[in-house]
Amino acid sequence: MLRVRVDNREVKVMPASLAQMVFDGKVDRYHPAKSSDGATEQPLERALEAPYLEALTEELLVRLQSLYRRGGPGENIDPLRTRVESLCQWRWDQPNIRARFLWGAAWLNELTDRFEAAVSYYDAFLQTRCHESHLRLLAYNNRGVLCIRLGRLDGVQDLARSAIASQANTTLPAPGLPAACFNLLNVIEVASATDNLTGAVDGELTEFFAQLPEDTKLFWLGAESAQRNTDDEIHPPAAAASPSGNGDTSSSRWSILSDPTYRSVNRLTCHLASRARLLNRQQTVEDLDDWQRPRSLRLWGDRRASTVHGGESGPECDDDLSSCLQDRHAEAAALLPGNLVPSSLTRGTSPGQRAEQLAQEELAEIENLVVAGNFELARCRLQVQRRVLCALDSQDRRGDLLARVDAELLSIHHAEKELEQLQLQRACAKLVSELERFCKLTSLAPAERQAEDLRHRLDEHRARLAPQAAEEVGGLLNELSFRAERHVVRLRRLDVRKRIRESLRQLRTSWPADWTTPVPDAAYTALAECHFNDPNGQIEDWPRLRAQLDAHQARHRLQTALAMLPREGLSSEKMEAVLAEALSLRPDSWATIAPLFGLIGESSRDTDSEARADMRAALEQAAGRLLYEPASDALDDQRDRPHNLLRRAGPLLDRAFRRLHADPGRFLHLWNRVCNTLEPALADATLEKIAEMEEIAGTCLAHWPTGKARTTTRSDPRNPVRLFLESCEKARCLATAEQLLDAEPAKVKEAREYITWAMDMGFDSRDQVRRVATCVYLTAPHAQDPPRIQRQVLDAIDAWANGLTDEAVQRIGEQDIVRRIAEVKEHLPGAKTLAKEHVDSHDDGTEASDHPDA
Repeated sequence: MLRVRVDNREVKVMPASLAQMVFDGKVDRYHPAKSSDGATEQPLERALEAPYLEALTEELLVRLQSLYRRGGPGENIDPLRTRVESLCQWRWDQPNIRARFLWGAAWLNELTDRFEAAVSYYDAFLQTRCHESHLRLLAYNNRGVLCIRLGRLDGVQDLARSAIASQANTTLPAPGLPAACFNLLNVIEVASATDNLTGAVDGELTEFFAQLPEDTKLFWLGAESAQRNTDDEIHPPAAAASPSGNGDTSSSRWSILSDPTYRSVNRLTCHLASRARLLNRQQTVEDLDDWQRPRSLRLWGDRRASTVHGGESGPECDDDLSSCLQDRHAEAAALLPGNLVPSSLTRGTSPGQRAEQLAQEELAEIENLVVAGNFELARCRLQVQRRVLCALDSQDRRGDLLARVDAELLSIHHAEKELEQLQLQRACAKLVSELERFCKLTSLAPAERQAEDLRHRLDEHRARLAPQAAEEVGGLLNELSFRAERHVVRLRRLDVRKRIRESLRQLRTSWPADWTTPVPDAAYTALAECHFNDPNGQIEDWPRLRAQLDAHQARHRLQTALAMLPREGLSSEKMEAVLAEALSLRPDSWATIAPLFGLIGESSRDTDSEARADMRAALEQAAGRLLYEPASDALDDQRDRPHNLLRRAGPLLDRAFRRLHADPGRFLHLWNRVCNTLEPALADATLEKIAEMEEIAGTCLAHWPTGKARTTTRSDPRNPVRLFLESCEKARCLATAEQLLDAEPAKVKEAREYITWAMDMGFDSRDQVRRVATCVYLTAPHAQDPPRIQRQVLDAIDAWANGLTDEAVQRIGEQDIVRRIAEVKEHLPGAKTLAKEHVDSHDDGTEASDHPDA
């Protein structure tokens, strides 16, 4: 609250009370004042804040309205005019407040027939920024009327500006004052009938319309004005191109009143007459009731209640003035009947001064456009005004006005940038607010619908962003999108939890406690219900839980089956069924089942071949004791037991592969486990055992799942079973070649053919390279080497084969083996001499072993 020193004492005053004190003359601009927080005293005009400024203009409006009260005390107009004129001299930080006082002073001077003073105040008002556009229209109209009554030609363009107002949207005619249309129509009528006025008024109208946009000109004057304006751009009117003239349009290329076709003037007068008819619809003061009469004059907003100065009250009227009808301020518009129009009009000022004055008024109006955000229209009008100023002959203030125009253009550029940034911040704030409201949703259905709308708006906003702005707010938009998606995921999780709550509780209750307890059917049923209601696994990884249940069930079945061994009368069919079920539930169970059939697991791959053979023999003996009746005197049974063990594995795996036909993942996993136990046995397998392994692989290939995504077909050479069958074929060739070489006599030629077939298929392991290299050496002419050289060569070949890398094994060919044998023999000391002596001893009938060096 403001504290004002009155009569040497401080008084706390409210805004309305201070306004009455100012207008009653109790305080002036120099009275000491300060705010209630104890700030330093300063003159009253510097201590006023926004509420007090608004209260002063509201008090002025109330006192102007009191002039229209019938039977009331009224207001002595001269003291009020003097008080308002003094308020115009105050220092006002807000241009809009000063503009209201300037307009009020001009109107009060007009009411008291002080025309010259009224015109000067209207000039000052029009050069001040004002938010109320209707006050500018009233000022142009009233000043135009006063100028014409004073015999000045300048008033014609003022009436035209008030009647044909400009606005940002030029596709529609701008709403002007009906009173100005009426006044301009009377001026045109008198000018058309008076020879002295025709040319002068026509020149003013032509100059005014030359500065209007094409759309507005086309609406008021018709299609002929477009072609005339094109000619005018090439040959500009004299009044605009050379402001030093007196308004004579004899040098103009086109005119309005002097047009012999009268098309433009007829169209103009028709539009003016249609708008001037609105004056008949506006209520006059005499038609209003006593309580309505003071409120009929609404020049600017009044935040007070409907109680007016004088004590009487009426209904409240809280509507915004910007949306009021024109009849709310119609009483403030001056009228110009035809009998008041002089027979001759002259310019009151020189064309240069007039142009400078119009430029200042235009700049003030442009500032209003900038404040309202109409940057494009303001820029266009500034560019037009700049061209007009550049055409002036007067150099007095042209430089200052041009500098002001350039500064305003620069400020528009900065304002546009600031507005873009502000709009961007508002848009981001709106999106953040929408996201906050969205995150308060607790129902999934509306959340999913609104999430889609929010994502669409985010994408649209991101697409509209400029590259620089996209870098600034791209992270924010991504974060908003992430938070929206996270909230939807949270609601989905809550919805899924509601649907699986009972099933999940049942699953946890029925989960087996230890390996001795089988998995009940209720657990599988509950797990299936949970997975059905949560297919994306938002709560749990249901396939993982299913695998855990299957693993538990497989281990339970396997332990049950192993506990039954050995037992007399145990049905092999029942045993196979239990083991096949365990394998189908958990393919890793093969590592436990494989020893029953004399097969060693993957861990034995790096074991020495002799140790591996001993392990396999021990396993075969143990498995035979578990699965067969002990028969120590049956040597044939002991010899055939490994073959029978592996043969019994075939039906078991056939059952398991048949059960896993619909599950490609577990099917391939089981085959990998089986293959890892069969491959070590291929190294020293007999032909019968290789045939059994091929039979097992054929069983797997027969049940191979087909039509499954990311699964090779049966005929695909990349099929892992076919790769194993190729290994079996290579092992058969090697075993056959070794048997042929062990025969008496050795069948070298036949063995050589099998070795060639094996090398053509490539190598899979170092053991195959070693065996092939041994056979190649023994089937080559090197077989004539002494046994000592043969042993050294074969030992060197074995060491070389064992040192090969996996990649090198796959690249080894026959030439590599032959070359390696030759290199080994070349580096052996005395290999050639011993070989020659060995040959000679054969020729002489002596043995190389009898040589002293042997």
